[in-house]
Amino acid sequence: LRVIRATPAAANAVCEQERHPVPQADLAAVAALRERFAYRYGRAALSRVPAKIAASALSHRALARERIASVRPAFLQSGGLSPTERGTAMHTFMQFADLPRAATDPAAEARRLTENGFLTAQQCDSLSVDRLARFFSSALYARMAASPDCRRELAFTALIPAASVAQEPLPDGDETVVVQGIADCVFREGDGLVLLDYKTDRVDSPEELADRYRSQMLLYRQALEPILGLPVREMLLYSFALGTVVPVKPENVGG
Repeated sequence: LRVIRATPAAANAVCEQERHPVPQADLAAVAALRERFAYRYGRAALSRVPAKIAASALSHRALARERIASVRPAFLQSGGLSPTERGTAMHTFMQFADLPRAATDPAAEARRLTENGFLTAQQCDSLSVDRLARFFSSALYARMAASPDCRRELAFTALIPAASVAQEPLPDGDETVVVQGIADCVFREGDGLVLLDYKTDRVDSPEELADRYRSQMLLYRQALEPILGLPVREMLLYSFALGTVVPVKPENVGG
């Protein structure tokens, strides 16, 4: 907005400007500008795919929101551990336990881990010895114990096609994503591998658990097969809450 004081000099200046016509636009330049402003990057979908991802990030998003603050300060722990913290205690036990000892007496093994600093006293008290005993008496543990190569907490870093983690179709190309993860347990059986993850989630059915972690397990399989040089024959979840083995199939078993 330009304000002009009503003086003779100002009026003469405005009249002088009006005597000169407005320059005409360069139509070729206008066309070129419009073409460039309308440009859309053909590979924009790739900009929405992270270059690096944690395999666990592909599990159920609602679950991720529930676990956003999984560690509480000490002054908030007087009422006992949260469900997430109890789950962490179970995973820590399964990571560091001497499995044959745990199969014989899980309570004694929990005390040994606490004495050696792997578990806090509060974590030890939170463990469900009955659920641990049920696992170690299962056919699944018998398969683990019989395996010639059973690996726990197997950390991996791998390159996989970006299309494996994209939420939308991607343009053709060989773009990859760095994926990192830690498999709870991988053991060899015959000429293949069994991929196993322990879960402490409270769920209503095995199908709910399988649906929640299917994407994560598929990504684990895709990353581990070339690293270990063997095919993953089975993907299994062990639900401590349900006390059962939950097979994970590539297809949506829940329909």
